[in-house]
Order: sequence, then structure tokens, then C-alpha cells
Amino acid sequence: MPALYLDAQGAYLRKDGGEYLVKSGETEQRFPAAQVERVILLGNVQLSTQVMASLLEAGIPVYFLSSRGRYRGRLNPATHANVRLRMKQYECVREATLAMPYARWFVIGKIRNSKELLCRRLSDAGHDSSALRNTLKGWMDSAGRTHSVERLRGFEGMAARDYFQAFTTLFSNSPFLWKGRNRQPPRDPINGMLSLGYTLLLNECISAIEVIGLDVHAGMLHGGEEHSDYGKPSLALDLMEEFRYLVDRLVMRLLLSGDYKPKDFERTPNGGCYLKANIRKVFFAAWESLMQSPIKYDHRRLGYRLIIGEQANLLARALQDEGIEYRAFMP
Repeated sequence: MPALYLDAQGAYLRKDGGEYLVKSGETEQRFPAAQVERVILLGNVQLSTQVMASLLEAGIPVYFLSSRGRYRGRLNPATHANVRLRMKQYECVREATLAMPYARWFVIGKIRNSKELLCRRLSDAGHDSSALRNTLKGWMDSAGRTHSVERLRGFEGMAARDYFQAFTTLFSNSPFLWKGRNRQPPRDPINGMLSLGYTLLLNECISAIEVIGLDVHAGMLHGGEEHSDYGKPSLALDLMEEFRYLVDRLVMRLLLSGDYKPKDFERTPNGGCYLKANIRKVFFAAWESLMQSPIKYDHRRLGYRLIIGEQANLLARALQDEGIEYRAFMP
């Protein structure tokens, strides 16, 4: 149980010996403390000070999301301050030419992984994906050639546009209609599930980066001096680019399998569309299963959560050693 998700509104989490006890109304659940690696709270869930102290001492981060899955903030244990590493990172933030090799790989990894996922899905469904494959490859090649971070962001944006446009074909025979990517709030089931998944992925990347000792707010692609001072976890947004396809893959599988129905989503007065609370638990379980799924990585078989950590570690090593090149994870 690496991650403990709590979304029962009004629930209370406290420590009881070597267990975490979750009390919701008349219901109680117990979880061995030694098996918990992170805690995710959605909405109105209470923590005792004893639990907070225990989690901090054990090095376990706590993430606070709204009841709809929007990221609010985190309670984070003290991390080691690698000043030399951060100085190298800040040099990249100030100098676009230093940031470019990292930013380029973030975009290349995102486009390539998304391309392979979506084209394979379309082909399996009997659609011709050759045109889309060539288009996305073109944007990927352009990203690989440019020496401008601004142009790189432009190529990433155009690839994302073409990628999401193809969702119309992918979901054409499903009960879920795709009318384009939207957020804040997500206005349809596909976007609602994507947004929730991206929030969970962002949490994974924040954890991996902070464990290494990097500054989560100083990014190379989403950062730069004009982008890194707004409180956004820019470096985590950078790192998650090459892993976004994992969220997309999970959403495609769950929605196209017929396991989810339009009735499993609810709408809010502001037009938002979100998974119902009881169905959200199934999504969390599927996400945890995915994060622990082993795949080949550098001659080893690791779960995706560990791979995200390895990529953060590779980023830190590349910043400190010019002989090491950061390369995106591309299975």
C-alpha cells in the first residue's frame, strides 16, 4: 500500500500504535504504518497532530487535493539541501542555452510516447493512424532541431493540439464525446478523468524531485526567469511531460473498456464534470496498480513510480556532470 487515498468527507486519520486508523462515521479502517509511503487527502479529511508528526518523522509526504481532485498543496518532510546541485539548476533557469538540452528531451519524450500510444490505439480500433504518426513525428523532429525554448514550447503546443484532435476518432464509438481538451473546470468525463490523472502524476513527480534535492519550482521548459516565479512546480511539470502518456493510457483503457458509464460522473454548478466519489476509488486503485507495474528500464525491471524517481535522479546527475546526458524515458 505505497499510497493511502482518503476521500470520505468528514473522515479522520489518526495514529494507533503501528497503524493508521481512518474513522468515517461508524466505519473504521486500519492500515499498517510501515506500508504507507505517501498520503493523499481529498476534500474535508482531518489529520491529528500525532499523525502529522509521525508522517513527517517517517519522511512521508501528504498531498491535499480538493474534493474534485484539484491540487491544493502538500505537507512535506524536511529534505536534504544540496546547495551545489541547486546552483547548477538555477544556472539553467537563468541561461536558456543551458536549459535547452533538458527542455528538448522533455518535449521529445512527450511527443514520442504520446504518438506511440495513440497511433497504436487507433490502429487496434481499425483506424488509419499513418497521417497522425507522420504529423507528430514532424513536430518531434522540429523539437529536436530547434535551439529556441520559445519555439520548443510552440512545437509542443502544436503537437498537443494534433494529438488531442485525434481523440475524436478514438472515442467515436464510445458513449463519451470528445470536444477538445478543457480544464479548470473539466467539462466532460474524458477531461475530468484526465485532469484527475494528471494531478496524481504531478504529485509523483514532485515527490521524486524533492527527494533528490532539486527545487521543484525552477523548471527548464516551463521555467525560465519569466515563468519560475509564480509558485508553480515548474520542474515537476517538466518531468511529467514524458510520463503524461501513462495517464492517457489509463483513461483510454478505463473509458473504452465499457467499465465506466456516463452515469459514473457528476456535474457541478460551475459546469465541471467529475468522477463520483465511489467510482473515484476504483480509479485510485487502477492508478496505484499502474504505478507499481514493472517495465524494462536500463537493463532492470522497475515499477513506473521508481522509474519517475530514476529520471529525477538522472536529471540531477546530468546537472552536476557534463559527461552525463539527460534523455527522456521512452519505452
